[in-house]
Amino acid sequence: MPTSAWDNTTPIDAEKISLAASRIRTFKRDVRERINENVPIGLILEWFTETAPDGFLECNGQSITVAAFPDLFLQLGYRFGGSGANFNVPDCRGLLVRCWRHAKSGVDLDADAATSCTADIAAGAVTNITGLAGVPRIGAVVAGTGIVVGTVITGITTFGADGIPTAFTISDAAAAGAAVALTIDNDQIGSTQYDENKSHAHSAIVGLGLNNQATGGSLKNTTSTGGSESRPKNMATMYIIRSDTV
Repeated sequence: MPTSAWDNTTPIDAEKISLAASRIRTFKRDVRERINENVPIGLILEWFTETAPDGFLECNGQSITVAAFPDLFLQLGYRFGGSGANFNVPDCRGLLVRCWRHAKSGVDLDADAATSCTADIAAGAVTNITGLAGVPRIGAVVAGTGIVVGTVITGITTFGADGIPTAFTISDAAAAGAAVALTIDNDQIGSTQYDENKSHAHSAIVGLGLNNQATGGSLKNTTSTGGSESRPKNMATMYIIRSDTV
C-alpha cells in the first residue's frame, strides 16, 4: 500500500513536517524578496519599539563603516557627517521630520543661515573662516573656487568666542588657497533648523487691579516678536532607516 505523499495518499507525520517546513522557507524567502525589491535602501520609517528590525538602523547619528553598508553610503555619502571609511546615519532624535524646502519657496530662511564666508583651504580642511553669519549644518553644500561639485561639510572642528565656526572639514579634497570665497547652501535635504512664529499682534486687557478686577482697564493690541513655533502634543516614536538587505 502506498505510504508516500507523492502517491496521492495521506502523508505520514514526517512528510507533513517536511512539507510545512518547506512552505515556511518559501514564505520567508518571498517576504525577504518583496522587502528587498520594494523597500529602497535609505528609506526612513517610524517604528514604535525600542529595537530596529533586521535591515534597518535607528536614526541616531551613529557612525557606521562604508564597507559594512556600501549601498546606504551610496545614498547618504557624508551628508550627515563622517569621512574616509566611516559615515553617519541621520540623527532624527527629538526632531520633527518634514518636507524639504524645494525651490526655497513658501518658507523663510532659518535665522542662523550661513550663506557665505572666506577661508583658507588645504585638502579637506577649511580654516581661518571669516564672515559667517551663523552656524552651517553638517551636510550643507559648499561651493567655491577649487571646490569639487557636491562637496559637503562633514564636521565642524573649531568655534570662535562668538560661537561661530572658524574651521570645518569637507567631504572632498579641494585645491589649496587662501581667503577663498565660499558659499554654503543650508537648504538641502537633511538640513535642520528651528521654525519661528511670525511677529503678530494680539489683544490684551491692561490696567487690571487686585484679583484681576477691572479698575479702569482697557483693551489694547500688544505685539509679539515671535519665537519657537507652538505645536499640539507630540507622540514619541523612533525613526529607522533601511540600511541593508535581509
